[in-house]
Amino acid sequence: DTGEARIIGKPREVEGLHRDGALIPISLAVSKMEHMGQTRFIGVVRDTTQRRRDMEEIRLLAFYDPLTGLPNRRLLMDRLRHAMQTSERTRLYCALMFLDLDHFKLLNDTMGHETGDLLLQQVATRLGQCVGPADAVARLGGDEFVLLLEALGPTGREGATRAEAVAATIL
Repeated sequence: DTGEARIIGKPREVEGLHRDGALIPISLAVSKMEHMGQTRFIGVVRDTTQRRRDMEEIRLLAFYDPLTGLPNRRLLMDRLRHAMQTSERTRLYCALMFLDLDHFKLLNDTMGHETGDLLLQQVATRLGQCVGPADAVARLGGDEFVLLLEALGPTGREGATRAEAVAATIL
């Protein structure tokens, strides 16, 4: 009758006000107890800020390359399936480009992995600047990148011409 059954024994994720004035995510669990004929409620509040950060990090590691921040193979495959469905529905061509860096192993061996990592990060940034907002750049691993270009045009010729233009920009 009082509505308490909605919250009793059912932890909820809500926002709480920290003593410094910041809103923080909390878990609130309320229990009902009877003691000497009186009903009492006990609430347990837990700050879940770190858990949320951990969950976000897990999500990022599952779908993004930690070095470049680009989508990884798993997310690329999901986007590729989506692009194929969109292409079939809209009748607009899309393209998939594979790119690897020549002599990257030699650079890593002679200049060190830190330099190689910096190069990979720079390549990721520059590739992202070469594609449109609906397109995707992913890192498969090592020095291998994939570009997924969508909505290139209604004909194969137009799609190929636009894909060639992106390739020329990359080169």
